[in-house]
Amino acid sequence: MGCAAPYPRLRDRADVLAFISAPLAEPVEVVGTVHAKLWVSSDAVDTDVTVKLLDIAPPSQDWPEGFDLNVCDTILRLRYREGWDREVLMTPG
Repeated sequence: MGCAAPYPRLRDRADVLAFISAPLAEPVEVVGTVHAKLWVSSDAVDTDVTVKLLDIAPPSQDWPEGFDLNVCDTILRLRYREGWDREVLMTPG
């Protein structure tokens, strides 16, 4: 989907759910480990989930369409949601 022209921005792809806040009023320093807590339902016994934290810069002279900077990301195959040493398949639905 994102690897074919016209190459949409990640947050605009149909297979991506994006949560975007209003621009911050002042600079903020973010330090430490990032955690995401998800509640997932699937029609499959196993599903891969990707989480990304982006710093979204608004349009500017240098970047007329804005710029999405990947701060961090991760992927989890949900059969390992209870630990890497134990595979637990999901119940569809």
